[in-house]
Amino acid sequence: MVLGTETREQRLAREQREEFEARIAKALGHHFRVRIMEILNERDASPSEVARKIGKKPENLNYHFKVLADLECIEMVDVIPASGRPRKVYRSLQSTMFADLAWSALSRSQREGISKTMLQNALRRVGDALDAETFDRKEDRHLSHQTVSVDWPGWDEIRALMAETMNSIAKIANRAEGRAKEEERFPATAVLLSFESPRMYEKAPDA
Repeated sequence: MVLGTETREQRLAREQREEFEARIAKALGHHFRVRIMEILNERDASPSEVARKIGKKPENLNYHFKVLADLECIEMVDVIPASGRPRKVYRSLQSTMFADLAWSALSRSQREGISKTMLQNALRRVGDALDAETFDRKEDRHLSHQTVSVDWPGWDEIRALMAETMNSIAKIANRAEGRAKEEERFPATAVLLSFESPRMYEKAPDA
């Protein structure tokens, strides 16, 4: 959309969306909160359950749960009675994906921290699948990579394609949720990466 053609209502909606996305990105600038969001994107869980999964004490995560709840990234959906303090269960309200504006609002060290955490989690899932011998169980599993030389318009096309693909995967999962019986379902992980490669990957000019 050309900004000059926006109506007042469209401009206000865009500004509110951009402000909220920037706040979410800043909230996820800590690797604990990135990990919390990734786990809650998979299933509802309590702080103690998340703490056990990532090997931390629950009290170390309470503040981060509060930040995410205040920014409406997560919400409490249940309180389970327990000896001592009741166990609060949360669910995710946001995907761990970043709009361009939100991502650019982070410092480089914050971006690197989030990237490191998410890549470690992706590699952990690959390792778990290899250990459980499920990685190659499906004969049509996909594994490929390609390094190409692009200009800025080409890079923008790749980014748009990545976002479109992830949105399509979410829609496919939603359709499967309403179609498949429990015994017909199985977990599948899709990982998309796009990044600038070091110059060592650049093709040598033709002689």
